[in-house]
Amino acid sequence: ASSNQDLLDIALHDAVGRGSIQDIVSLLDRHADINSLRYDELLSIMHHGPVVINMEVLLDRHANVNAVDRNGD
Repeated sequence: ASSNQDLLDIALHDAVGRGSIQDIVSLLDRHADINSLRYDELLSIMHHGPVVINMEVLLDRHANVNAVDRNGD
């Protein structure tokens, strides 16, 4: 059985895949783990609306600013 945290994190990944900033913000407000996202998913969030607002969403939720991609870059 999945925990509530796992379900929130899965829903967050889905929302990012859909590009739904409203759902992303809602899930983060419900304590989905921003750091469960991959670097490319974090970049995707920035491309689905005003970058300044989206960066604020990420930083307000303590996104890992040292995140790396799959190659460690």
